[in-house]
Formats: sequence, structure tokens, C-alpha cells
Amino acid sequence: MSVPAREYEGALAAQHAEKLYATVLDDIKSVIKSNSVASSSDAKKIIAMAVSLQRDPAGFEKKVIADFGFTAGSGKLSTLHALILKRIKDHSTSAAMQSSMTGFSGGARERVEGGGIVKGGLVRPTGIARPEFKRPEARTSVLGLQSLGQKKREENEAALRRGRISFDSAEDA
Repeated sequence: MSVPAREYEGALAAQHAEKLYATVLDDIKSVIKSNSVASSSDAKKIIAMAVSLQRDPAGFEKKVIADFGFTAGSGKLSTLHALILKRIKDHSTSAAMQSSMTGFSGGARERVEGGGIVKGGLVRPTGIARPEFKRPEARTSVLGLQSLGQKKREENEAALRRGRISFDSAEDA
């Protein structure tokens, strides 16, 4: 990978990380009570806590309250914990997709999201009569070449019967 491509990949990763931090910060602000103010650095620390305590939502809730003093309704910090882990998983999936495109150089890259499962296959319109194909009629030669060829074949067969034409190599010399 060339140096500009590495720089581009690094810038792209930083851009995605900042987007993740901003999204998580919005999630934090929607969960905590309005008297507390969360910053981008708080979002980074809370993400780190969520990852380190990913199997312990109650521990995450206690640590966030102890370290930041954020207050939220009952169970909301546990919900935030699950939401942060989901966002991290989505972010890593997106980053894996982006890194798989390293063969492409330059150009804008974006993640394409599907609309779910879509029924596909061959579409056959109903109620429309299907065309019927029939074998074309035998055409006759316009210049009379067909009759000339038939006449030539008959002459060759007659000559073979009379013995005039031989396929021996001695006569060809």
C-alpha cells in the first residue's frame, strides 16, 4: 500500500472514530439528566468503560455514576451500555468493510446499507400472451444454384458408377 493510501486510510479511520464519538455523545446526552454536561473526552472514556465492562452492565452503571456523577433514570445507563456496544460493533463492521476496499485508490468511499431482505429472481409478467415461434420455411435458391448443385452431384454419382473417377493416389500423379 502506498504512503498516500495509508494516509487516506488513517484519515478515514480517524473520521469514523470521531463520528462514533459524536454518536455516542448524543446517546449519552439523551440518557443523562440535563444538569450534567458531557464532553467528547467523556464519551471516549465511557466507550472505554463499556468495552472493559462489556459483560457487566451493572458494573458499568456504577462506574459511570462514580467517575462522572451522571444521573439517569433506573436502568437507562444499562441501556446506554448495550447501545454503546452495539454502536462499536457496527463501527468495527463498517471499518472492516472499508479496509477490505484497500485495493481501490482514491475516490470517495461510503458504506452502502441495504434495505433488508428483498425478494428477487426472474420476473415473469402474467396475463401477457407469449410469442410462438415456428420453424422457417425452406427457401429456394434465387439464382438457381440449388438445382445446379443437385445436377453436379448426380453427374459425380454417375461417373463413380462408370468407374471414371478414382481416388487412388497413382492416378493423381
